[in-house]
Amino acid sequence: MRFENPFHIAVVFLCAFALSACQSGEDENMLQSAVRGKAIKGVISQGVVSTYRVSEENGSLSLLSTTSTDSNGRFSLNINHDEEQPLLIQISAQPVVTTMTCELLEGCIAEHSGVLSAFGEQSYVDDSFQLLGLIATDSFGEKHAKVSALSHLIVATALNLPGGLTRGNIEFAERWVMETFQLSNSPLISELIDISDDSALAQNDSDDVIQAIIGASFYNLSQTQSWYDASITIDNFPISSILEQAQVLALSVNHHLPVTDQHPELIASPSSQNKADIFLLSSPTDANVNQYSPFFLRAQAYSNQVLQYQWRFNGEIIPGANDAIYGKTHASLNDAGVYDVIIRNAQNQIISSSASLSVEPKELSLKITKQPRSQSIVSGQSIELNINTNAGSDANVSWQKGASVLANKNSSTLVISNASQSDAGDYRAIIEYKGEVLYSSFAKITVTEALNTLRISQHPSDQDVLAGHNVRFEISAEGGGFMRYQWFKDGNAIEGATNATLAIESATQTDQGNYTAQVTSSTGNLNSKAAQLRVIAQNVAQTLVEQPQSQQVYLEDSFQFSVASTLATSHSYQWYKDDKAINGATSRIYEVSTASSADAGTYYATVNNVFGSIRSSSASLNVKAKPSLSLSWAMPTERENGEALNQSEIYGYKLAFGSSENSLSNSVEIVGAQNTNFTLSNLDPGSLYLHIATIDSDRITGRFSQPIEVILQ
Repeated sequence: MRFENPFHIAVVFLCAFALSACQSGEDENMLQSAVRGKAIKGVISQGVVSTYRVSEENGSLSLLSTTSTDSNGRFSLNINHDEEQPLLIQISAQPVVTTMTCELLEGCIAEHSGVLSAFGEQSYVDDSFQLLGLIATDSFGEKHAKVSALSHLIVATALNLPGGLTRGNIEFAERWVMETFQLSNSPLISELIDISDDSALAQNDSDDVIQAIIGASFYNLSQTQSWYDASITIDNFPISSILEQAQVLALSVNHHLPVTDQHPELIASPSSQNKADIFLLSSPTDANVNQYSPFFLRAQAYSNQVLQYQWRFNGEIIPGANDAIYGKTHASLNDAGVYDVIIRNAQNQIISSSASLSVEPKELSLKITKQPRSQSIVSGQSIELNINTNAGSDANVSWQKGASVLANKNSSTLVISNASQSDAGDYRAIIEYKGEVLYSSFAKITVTEALNTLRISQHPSDQDVLAGHNVRFEISAEGGGFMRYQWFKDGNAIEGATNATLAIESATQTDQGNYTAQVTSSTGNLNSKAAQLRVIAQNVAQTLVEQPQSQQVYLEDSFQFSVASTLATSHSYQWYKDDKAINGATSRIYEVSTASSADAGTYYATVNNVFGSIRSSSASLNVKAKPSLSLSWAMPTERENGEALNQSEIYGYKLAFGSSENSLSNSVEIVGAQNTNFTLSNLDPGSLYLHIATIDSDRITGRFSQPIEVILQ
């Protein structure tokens, strides 16, 4: 199937780095949505995450947001979008910043650099890499932004269908991919798993693990130009070879898990009489390469125990060659020979079959295979320039800035940490090999001063003015470089109001409203809090419609005084006690939660606004102690059955009381037969109900008397 618009994805890539090339912005019909996402092919760290709205009318893209993934591949999007339009997510790489976890047990070889990374290791991602996904909604209405190899395949397939990236095409491509790989869950909403993390494999269901393993098998495919161009679809996908790789990877991953955590349904494991057996899945194969070309040999095995690898060359141990893959980026004539690998666990070992490597002599013509690239960085960041040649480490490299050769900079990678503006300039590499000298192209390094995050340090404040008086609103902001201002009244921009100060002369009733300011800089924009302006007519009289009232309270009770004005303007208040200002009492209501005798006195308030100051009437506060009750009773001389009761048989008395006849929940014990007087203190005013009973020498409480009611003042 032919991809009708080969420039479509190229536009996406450009938008991520040149925002002015794409439409941007939001409109009032967009709905606010917060979406959390994740990018795995393996885990992509510090990748650029760009989100685009796709027009279903003409396929055009509008950039909505740009962010980056964290060290776990996660990211968060806050976007405004129309629910009916598809949202495309692109993960792209920042040179020498973005990394990806290798998910192939035999290791991963970068397409352009030839660098080998072991399983579970992070390696830099080439800037020609990209991964595509979509924001999808599950059956519970939750939004997902899961970007993986399978989501990329869905996007590419939908893009190449007639009409492009429409919702109908997306659903069609989604079903096609799920049916092809026999998946139960859509890759657009499934949990993304790092297969180098054994705990993640053990804790997730099999369908998610299967998706992760299939995605990991895409590694070599994802390094191609066809993948980047989104021209690989499920229609022309090399299904057989990918599934074969996935089966081998599934078998290997499954046997790296503890027995209790394995997923037996992923692949049928070969029968084994001994859990210490080692199963050889593949041996290295013969190879014929040219001198200076790369070569790699691979072996693959699994066991229920941890495996160790040791490669040999002509029967001799190769120091440090302890991975499932062995090779070099530049073959020499001395590398020709016979290779095999010893694979062992704690109890057994096996030796792979041998593989012969032939190296054809070739006269090397020195060539630069990777040029250093220009960079624009912020002061304090690091500069890293790289040069690659077909001579590899045999070539001598030095670096030049302008016309000067840099001292002690003799590696194919030039690193300048904590760069400053003095490090800006044009850099190039000088490569020498067997008398031949090459110069790289110049890479321009631009260093700009770091900009602080834009912050509003002072917002405009509410104001009340008399008609005819002047008004002045101010805003202060920090950071962000050069700043521009725009003032608004009730949401409408005020023409010419583009300074940090907004002045209104001779205010009238038409100037009333809510004022805000927007501050814009190279780092973004911020809106201030709203400040309300109230314009009061000159002839309006002010009176107090609420005055403080005198009152009496008991100790430890709360009390409050309040005032209110007839004018709906801003006021300031000050409360006084016995003609002395009360510290901190500057609100319309003065309240004390626990009264003491020191609070007794005379209170009033002053109310201040644009009209001046007005004093409230005075109110007195009387604080008195809560009532107490003295009780006495006669010592009983006979029991309830009429028998005589000796004093020695009386332990004491139990007095129960409460605010209701049916709820005498408080009680005290009075010890001693002759202690027939008791005082209850700190009681609440109102009705108090009491009754009493005798406690005998066996601590048994007798029958209570009939309750009595006492009114406390």
